[in-house]
Amino acid sequence: MKRIGLFLASMFLVFAFACTSKTEEKPAEEASTQAATFATADEMVEAALKNVTQITAKEVKAKMDAEEGFLLIDVRDADEFNAEFIPSAVNISRGLLEFRIDNKEFWDAEQSTPPTKEELIIVYCKKGHRGILAAQALQQMGFTNVKTIEGGFLKWKEAFPEDVEVGVVAPTGGAVTKSSGGGC
Repeated sequence: MKRIGLFLASMFLVFAFACTSKTEEKPAEEASTQAATFATADEMVEAALKNVTQITAKEVKAKMDAEEGFLLIDVRDADEFNAEFIPSAVNISRGLLEFRIDNKEFWDAEQSTPPTKEELIIVYCKKGHRGILAAQALQQMGFTNVKTIEGGFLKWKEAFPEDVEVGVVAPTGGAVTKSSGGGC
């Protein structure tokens, strides 16, 4: 009987020690999906920029002039886009990008097809910040060839004012309105 008591006591100690000696480590898979915390949006953009490739407006223009194939996505809101945009751009606002990028119905309405994961996608916004976050989101969705225009639409407009569509209804439709001037 003593042996059984000693055995049970030693087993209790083994289990108690095993349970209390575990550290609070998260599995590798869980840790890799845990999001970082940022104090400001600018910090978030700076962190994203470490993984996002930028392209200049001049490089984009050269690709257009050479008729290189790529998808150009304007991630500004519809009113910003409809006021003025880069010719051939498709408008998918930053808030809808992840939901529309592979949505067949959306691309049917655009008279196009969803992009492949390997296709060159160039995104832009007003100044560049939303474009950087959009490029990062596309990369997280498995798109492997994503770039953003450095300085956004403002840099494009400064370099190529003659290559800006102004005051027309863009392919995604909607009323033409003047932008409030906000945005990133």
